[in-house]
Amino acid sequence: MDILQEIQEEHRKEKLYNFLQKYGKIIIIIILISIVCASIYFSLYLNKKKIALEYHSKYTAAMNSSQNDKIANLEMLKYADNVYGTLSSIELGSFYADIDPIKSIRNYEIVLKSKHSNKIYKDFCQLMIIGVSVNSGRVDLNQGMELYKGYLERAKFFKSLATLAQASLLVKQGKMGKNAILNNILTSSEKYTSNLLFYIAQIIKKRLL
Repeated sequence: MDILQEIQEEHRKEKLYNFLQKYGKIIIIIILISIVCASIYFSLYLNKKKIALEYHSKYTAAMNSSQNDKIANLEMLKYADNVYGTLSSIELGSFYADIDPIKSIRNYEIVLKSKHSNKIYKDFCQLMIIGVSVNSGRVDLNQGMELYKGYLERAKFFKSLATLAQASLLVKQGKMGKNAILNNILTSSEKYTSNLLFYIAQIIKKRLL
């Protein structure tokens, strides 16, 4: 029995030896490549995290600085390929909305063109571009209504705000009977759940009646 076990053990050792002779170098190479790849991944991850923290610090400093310094710092941050670049562009778009509509729109467009901006930021900026275009007179009220209609068809977020914007254009146009937009808000509690939105819609409807 012992002799049989020894033979089996020798056979296993021989098979292992032959296996390592044949595939040993390949196994070592695979292990080394895995170690290198893991090292590169963690290095990139740590570097990305470090960069994000740096941009967070820069953005926070910009928002806490004086108005002139704030704008200058945000201008330097707005092309960053991260959320702080997006937020900087949105802040600048809001700042320039009343004093330089073209510059405001261009800042919002940076977000629209960015490959790194989330859909919610893109929808917000698209909505703001329409608002700035209408308020600055770059498009007339009828064109504004069409732009909001297109927005509602394509956008995923902020549809309730776009609906209210349409309603406000009806007030400006003096179209007394066309308050179906407001009725959608006032009668659809599932789609529009904001109490503030409901309240604003009531105020606008009183001005239409």
